[in-house]
Amino acid sequence: MVCVVALGALGAQPKRVLLLHSFGREFAPFNTFSEGFRTALAPQMGDLVEFHDIALESARSEGEASEGPLVDYLTALFAQHRLDLVVPIGGPAARFAQKYRARLFPAAPMLSSSVDVRHMQNVAVTTNDVVAAVADAPTAVVEGILQVVPGTTIHSDIIYCG
Repeated sequence: MVCVVALGALGAQPKRVLLLHSFGREFAPFNTFSEGFRTALAPQMGDLVEFHDIALESARSEGEASEGPLVDYLTALFAQHRLDLVVPIGGPAARFAQKYRARLFPAAPMLSSSVDVRHMQNVAVTTNDVVAAVADAPTAVVEGILQVVPGTTIHSDIIYCG
């Protein structure tokens, strides 16, 4: 009986999770999120989980002109293997994933994470999408600093506290 279970486990298909990084796997603060997510998700999905990390280099370059090769690569990479979850991390990855969703992963559930809410305006999400957006408010942060440290001065792009 144990042998049958062990052999059955060997033949089981892994769950495939695509982590689509806006600026690369090691880019802070998104790297903290992706590592924590990976650690929390693996036990929930079982023993066989394949994580695929793909960096969206077009976020650093010309944009759409450099997206074509990545779309072709992802199409080829996952042509024979169904994705169980797609996780765009950050605004550029979320926009890319939504833009090419129908072509690349039409049936896969998608969790857009660590995305500023401004990146998700005018985006049509499906019933298979979840968006975990944040509302960054840099003005409110500066106002908070000015209240907590009244001697703070702002010169160009530098904030001096004291």
